[in-house]
Amino acid sequence: MDRSLESLERRKENIISQMRTLGDMRWGSISETYRKCGKPNCACARKGHPGHSQYLWTIRKQGKTVARVLHLGPELDQVHKQVKEGARFQKLCDDLWDVSEEICRLRPVPKMEDKKELSDPKKKLRRRFFSKRRKRSGI
Repeated sequence: MDRSLESLERRKENIISQMRTLGDMRWGSISETYRKCGKPNCACARKGHPGHSQYLWTIRKQGKTVARVLHLGPELDQVHKQVKEGARFQKLCDDLWDVSEEICRLRPVPKMEDKKELSDPKKKLRRRFFSKRRKRSGI
């Protein structure tokens, strides 16, 4: 596979253009569960019957799992498309990070010809480091 800087830049632009086409999206997943309704004359009350199917949209929010029941039909279809679009967004983000990392690795680092050019960044780094150190130690 060609991994030149130009081809990676084109790949990055392609990923960004795909992101522009994204529609509504949601985090989470949809799962199907079964439950018994509790009515004695219902088919789900018979032995061996799994129960009524129920679709749940589940997400993690502030460290807690939150689930919402989805109704069959348009609501389930809509949330399914949005979750699928969210997964597509996540995949594109992962691809973008990978391409960006490769670009950063291949991009040449500017060379400093003069020793004087190197002393200025060193002074700035020393100032930054020692100011943080003084703040932590209370000096």
